[in-house]
Amino acid sequence: MHLHPRRAPLQLATLTALVAAFWLTAVPATASCTLQVIPEHPDETWQAAIDGVRGALTTQPGDCAAVVLEIDAGYATLTFVTLDGRRAARVLHAADELSPTLAALRVTLPSPALAAASANEAPRAAALSVPHTSPSAAPAVHLLVNALVGARLAGPGPVVGPSMLLGASLGLAHWEIGLLARWTPVYEILAPDTRAARLADVSAGLAVGRQLSLGRHVALVTGMMLSAAAQHEGWRTPDPTTGKPVHNEQDRGQALVGAYAAAVFPISSRTHFRASLLADVDATHVGENDPPANGLPRLPWWALTLAVGLESEVL
Repeated sequence: MHLHPRRAPLQLATLTALVAAFWLTAVPATASCTLQVIPEHPDETWQAAIDGVRGALTTQPGDCAAVVLEIDAGYATLTFVTLDGRRAARVLHAADELSPTLAALRVTLPSPALAAASANEAPRAAALSVPHTSPSAAPAVHLLVNALVGARLAGPGPVVGPSMLLGASLGLAHWEIGLLARWTPVYEILAPDTRAARLADVSAGLAVGRQLSLGRHVALVTGMMLSAAAQHEGWRTPDPTTGKPVHNEQDRGQALVGAYAAAVFPISSRTHFRASLLADVDATHVGENDPPANGLPRLPWWALTLAVGLESEVL
């Protein structure tokens, strides 16, 4: 550039202003995208996924100003912030969803130029692809199913038998709400000197539990249950005329109220082990300890069930 002697100061000032303006506009585009992880030290699975995307966000940030990843009980909320302040929040159910989700957000969010063009036709708030959402406000709802097997001890009697449990619940950030069904096909009567009889029962109802994290891999779930149940009892008696055995049976309805505690691990996986302890009482027959007049074993009104199995996230 040729500087005119008289205009040299003005030309130098103009040149300095142009360089400063270029520098200020170029810095945000080349600045790295900050990544904040809560907690700072997640488990190995999430840490490996975070390490995999950290380098790309530093060297090729694109239209990214900051990323916040909040991990809680095996799930995570990802908040993506662009250079002009637009935000998008996504719920991640597994660590391997982090990289493709970030890549999709960097592609699908509209550019600042498109947002500015849309402002001529509608309020600026309508041009934002996703409203401002904090990590804690993003919902995390998923469907869980489980299948468990174990043993059920009931009394008075006492009686014991194998039990099978099936459950389906909606898992929230710290809660599970769903249905629970149980079937005990046969009980072994442990009390001596009782007439031979066959006992069985089945129940189905609602369960609501609260989840508490015990570390990076294990969670404790405690809750309450309300179920409808039916007991079946069958026995044989000799026919007074022929002397041949005659089969007899009876059924009894129950309203079960109970509580449960379950250990779930590893919580970072979509499929994990579940070990449950359940206790319930029949609210309609509490305290009935007298044996029936026919000499049959007393039908139980309280029970403890211990079961283990698998739980999986299907949606």
